[in-house]
Amino acid sequence: MRYPAFLAEVALPQNRKNLRFSITSGYGTALVFALLGLGARSFGLFPFLWPLYALVGFKVVTNTLSYLSLRNEVLVLEMASLNVAADLLAMTGAVYFTGGPESPLFAIYGIEISIVALLTNRGTTLLVGTSAIALYGTMVGLIHAGIFPAIPTPATRVGGLTGGYVIMEFLLVVVVLGVPTFYTAAIIQVLREKERALEERNRELVEASKHKSQFMANVTHELRTPIHGICGLSDLVSAGIYGPVTEKQRDAQQKIKRSAQSLLGLIDDLLELARADVGKTTFTVSRIDLGELLPSVVASVKWMQGTKGQQRIDLDLEEGLPPIFTDRGKLTQILINLLANAVKFTPDGGVIALRARASGAAMVALRVEDSGVGIPAAQLGKIFEAFHQVDATAEREYGGAGLGLSLVRQLVDVMGGDVSVESVEGKGSTFTVTLPRSQREAAAAE
Repeated sequence: MRYPAFLAEVALPQNRKNLRFSITSGYGTALVFALLGLGARSFGLFPFLWPLYALVGFKVVTNTLSYLSLRNEVLVLEMASLNVAADLLAMTGAVYFTGGPESPLFAIYGIEISIVALLTNRGTTLLVGTSAIALYGTMVGLIHAGIFPAIPTPATRVGGLTGGYVIMEFLLVVVVLGVPTFYTAAIIQVLREKERALEERNRELVEASKHKSQFMANVTHELRTPIHGICGLSDLVSAGIYGPVTEKQRDAQQKIKRSAQSLLGLIDDLLELARADVGKTTFTVSRIDLGELLPSVVASVKWMQGTKGQQRIDLDLEEGLPPIFTDRGKLTQILINLLANAVKFTPDGGVIALRARASGAAMVALRVEDSGVGIPAAQLGKIFEAFHQVDATAEREYGGAGLGLSLVRQLVDVMGGDVSVESVEGKGSTFTVTLPRSQREAAAAE
């Protein structure tokens, strides 16, 4: 039989200790109410002795069945459910025999609900609470309909607040309020311990993340040295330092250098991300003339085109655009990453454009447009996540580690700006970076 998930959870191996505790507390509860019943009987408050024995005996039997099922690993959930149902029936019977709707024992339902709340989960607690309400309502309805005879309360039976009644009422209050208080305090303690453990775990994860990022920063920094060596040796070979070089060999050396530079760019992205994670990103403000910077950025991207040399990269700079004051290296890295993405995802004959426009009185908008493959609408919200790739399959047409756009987002945030994307699948994409003209505007915006 398939049970709801919240019920099936109760019988999981990791929760067996809770079931054992509930069985132990069940025996304790039966004993306490047996003693209270005998005390009430001695004061003349509870003349019906057989209902007391029947209710307590019923509870002991179902509790024992639950214990045996748990010990033998047979019908654990079924017997635990029967045990809880027996609790509710016994409590409803006790309420009925002590006055029904006017019974002083009504609050004993709270004992069961508090125990279930501590030992199980929200779904089970709601189920038990709802069942208690249903049983109590059914009992009251049957009394009102005359099917069950009305039974006087203990106070009515003895004619008022006698000494015996006051003693038993006080003992009942101790049990009815004391037990839920104990379990409620236990619930709060468990929650506090879990909260402290979660905070400690979170601190450990943050520290581990910092160590990982520091390690990545160190490793990526060291990787730059041999790659610079490859580029340098490639230049020396191409220049004929080690002997005559044919055109085919020179072309091969240039391809080696382009590949090394591509790898160097990837390492630079990793290094920048690692620095950002450990809070070591530096920011150097300088005066930047976009009319001088943007053509050099476009020229530096040309070598990335490779076999896609038929792509056209247009530069559109608004006339009279004043200089901006920000980090030149980071701005260059942002634009190169966006243009490199456009080159990668735009087929031969496609058009790429880098545009610069004023955006209000204090901002400048830099837009990279392409006529490439575009981005599916479902992926637009994820493309700035580190290592995310629109096509993550092993057979994907376009390579890459998924770092470029994540780095763009981090660098733009550091510079006090914003980056957004618009794309139509199959028609191309437009990335817009909006930056303050100076860090004074960025500080004012914050």
